[in-house]
Amino acid sequence: MIPTGLRVAKYVLVLAPREALSLPPYMANTLRGGFGAAFKRLVCIYRPPQPCEVCDLRHICPYGALFEAAVPPGSEVLRRNTDIPRPFVLEPPLDGRTQYGPNDALKVGLVLVGRAIHHLPYFLVAFQELGRAGLGVRRGKFTIREVRAVNPLTGEEVAVLDSRMQVLAGRDMSVGAAELEAAVSKMAPRDEVVLRFITPTRLVHDGRLVMDPEFPILLRALLRRISSLAYFHCGERWALDFRRLKEDAGEVKLVRSNLRWWDWQRYSARQQTQVKLGGFLGDAVYRGPLTPFLPLLLLGSIIHVGKACTFGHGRYDLI
Repeated sequence: MIPTGLRVAKYVLVLAPREALSLPPYMANTLRGGFGAAFKRLVCIYRPPQPCEVCDLRHICPYGALFEAAVPPGSEVLRRNTDIPRPFVLEPPLDGRTQYGPNDALKVGLVLVGRAIHHLPYFLVAFQELGRAGLGVRRGKFTIREVRAVNPLTGEEVAVLDSRMQVLAGRDMSVGAAELEAAVSKMAPRDEVVLRFITPTRLVHDGRLVMDPEFPILLRALLRRISSLAYFHCGERWALDFRRLKEDAGEVKLVRSNLRWWDWQRYSARQQTQVKLGGFLGDAVYRGPLTPFLPLLLLGSIIHVGKACTFGHGRYDLI
């Protein structure tokens, strides 16, 4: 069921403050905004950096491929898809901590999909550049103490880089269709699951924000995200009977939930305005013939679902 060419890797970046860091309780925008700006400063050939939409090199530039992906010239599929997902997710810490000192460690999760896995060195150099420029309102400096590869299914961690950016002995911890299917095969058949949404999850259906995510709506969001990631960042057009799967999803019901809305907005330097990106948090319980959907739900718990996933939105645990 999962696209055969799609692979997902996860890392943890352990950041070591060189001085006091003062950050907001939910630092998603601070991390994502600072990281994106540092990345573009490093790779853009223009000084000052120019907007990607006017650059003839955007289809071969690492920043263009990761941050401003567009339908490739000559492509005849998915032309109507104007919301191409970025192939990475930043996962900020969720403990609400706002102050970090030189003896502390700030851990940031990084999920990479498809070709983005091979761009890991760019991500690390960009974080190094962000550490030199400073993070937060006081521009606190930091270094990278360690980088760990994480198995997204088991949680096993292996150090792959040390503080000097020296490569350590390690192995490929990425997962794909085979590993996901194997993990699901070890689960007992079930007719009820709990999805615990631990970061704001923003779903839109028929032009409206969703507060109570009925299963077909959640499934459509997952299918849309997975198929776009597979096509644009893994080079695979997903062969799946989407209509049949959506019909079957109607047999699964949202039977109870304790979801609550969490308002959040960020300032977009590109749009020069405040952008609202609130979403729901909490538990949703689904009941019905769920076993066929478990691989998709398990993959979604790794790559997130909905809008603003690069900020860490749409993260859930499959209980």
